[in-house]
Amino acid sequence: AFDSYGHCYILEDGGEEDNTFKNNLGARTRTQPEEHSIGSSDDEPSTLWITNPKNHFIGNVCAGSQSTGIWFELRAIRGDSAELSENEGKDPKVLPLHTFKDNTAHSNHNHGMTTYFLGYRPHSEALFEGITSYQNRFGLMLHGTSNVRVKDAFFGMNTDSGVLYFGNFITNVIENSEFVGYCGTSGIKFSLEPRRSQVEVYSTSFSGYNDACNSGSYGKPLNIGDNESKKEYDMPILSNLTFDSNIAHALNIGTNLENRNIFIEDHDGTMNPSGLPGFYVNDAAHMTTFIDTNLCSPGLN
Repeated sequence: AFDSYGHCYILEDGGEEDNTFKNNLGARTRTQPEEHSIGSSDDEPSTLWITNPKNHFIGNVCAGSQSTGIWFELRAIRGDSAELSENEGKDPKVLPLHTFKDNTAHSNHNHGMTTYFLGYRPHSEALFEGITSYQNRFGLMLHGTSNVRVKDAFFGMNTDSGVLYFGNFITNVIENSEFVGYCGTSGIKFSLEPRRSQVEVYSTSFSGYNDACNSGSYGKPLNIGDNESKKEYDMPILSNLTFDSNIAHALNIGTNLENRNIFIEDHDGTMNPSGLPGFYVNDAAHMTTFIDTNLCSPGLN
């Protein structure tokens, strides 16, 4: 499908299940002109519009949308499907994901892939496997999302961040993935969420973030903070992460978080120059007063 208007490949009502979208190409998905609007979200078009996760999405390519490549918009079952008895009381945002594997999103104006705005919180773990997302603004936006595992993914040259709002709203995991960035961009932007569990990032590499900007800014492989207002901040478990050898700032903690309780479990010494496991905390009096500073060393920040 090329040069189409509004959502392109779609599940219309959210009641559709057990379908397969495989090896499709969608390119240059355009905003629906207002005079042709049908009252949906076609003014923010996605090439692959997913309203029910109980389907199979394999090997699709979503490129050049004026808004989003792949959108999990799991608001509610609507239209005629809402009147069917089998859909009574069914909530799409907690349904299991059948298959999501080897899908690509690139050169989209806003999100490569997103779960905005209600999020996706399946009762059983959902596997996003083999995502390739590059040259978007955001590679993957996980808004209000929990119980998701991102595995074998590639996020490259996204102009803001590879993964946005990666939070501990129940367990989320990124594993065996690769992030490539450049001056001024972020790999993973973590979000403030209620303290319920720790997110995990392991066996993942970050490269390109060592580039310096003329403005004095720098790349941020792991970026914590940026105008977050919630009071609690429970941080991830990190394990087996790799960075460029000349990285200047592997971890960034926003100045707006200086008075928060920030800690990261460094499971295998990834962030510790000594190579020993431990915890990374923000260098603030309320976090360090009762710590034996002889046991501490500056981290890769």
